Amino acid sequence: MKTQAMGAGHRVAGWAGVLAAPLGLFNIVSFMAVAGGDLPAFLNPSFALALSSSAQALFTASMIADAIGFYLLLAMLGSYLATRLPEEHGGRVALALPCLLIYAVLGIVGALVQMAALTALASPDATAAAGAGPAWTAIATAAQGGLWWFEMLPFALFALLLGSGLRAAKFGFGRLLTAAGVLALVYWVLSLPGLVALVPVAGMVGELAAFGALIAILAWAFLSGWALLRAQAGARHSTSAGMAGGLSPIEQPRA
Repeated sequence: MKTQAMGAGHRVAGWAGVLAAPLGLFNIVSFMAVAGGDLPAFLNPSFALALSSSAQALFTASMIADAIGFYLLLAMLGSYLATRLPEEHGGRVALALPCLLIYAVLGIVGALVQMAALTALASPDATAAAGAGPAWTAIATAAQGGLWWFEMLPFALFALLLGSGLRAAKFGFGRLLTAAGVLALVYWVLSLPGLVALVPVAGMVGELAAFGALIAILAWAFLSGWALLRAQAGARHSTSAGMAGGLSPIEQPRA
């Protein structure tokens, strides 16, 4: 029964990682497409509330993909791998999982609040009201400059803690997760309020670090998920051949 439960966990976590990558890439590409490559334009109500119905639909799809790919599925994969670490890494797991939860909650709320607000405020009746523009500016700024900015700190802590645990246990892909955590932390520090006014280059370097962190975490999710699925397939093959089913390369330390 325990082996069956572990097998089910392997499959669910594996598919979560594999599916997180295309959903995350779709979110990045679609979000930039709607913004025309100018991401700060979303903070301008004259741009955001004037989007065509097709652009609004693409924005909605982008936010749903963001909530599922970058947050829900990543949380499923990360929490599963954290619980599969050996007991001697329990302290890291205890610290990493709350950070992962905070990251996922902040990100999902930020995405879905913007999705709902744009749908409501961009309607003809709402745009005719005097408060629609300021309302969108407040919501978008709070989501992008507040929730989405701060989420990178708990994400960095989660990635550094779990990444170090994976490296110590020689599970695989821990270095890639650690790299994502370092880049996320660089972005968070360089985008502290008021820092760009003191160090103008901080904004550009921070955005590059954020983009690198996003690509790194999607690569880590896909590789980890694929490894789990392959390990599960190998375990089923071994069992059907009458051999003892072994743990996956992600669960069993290797030299």
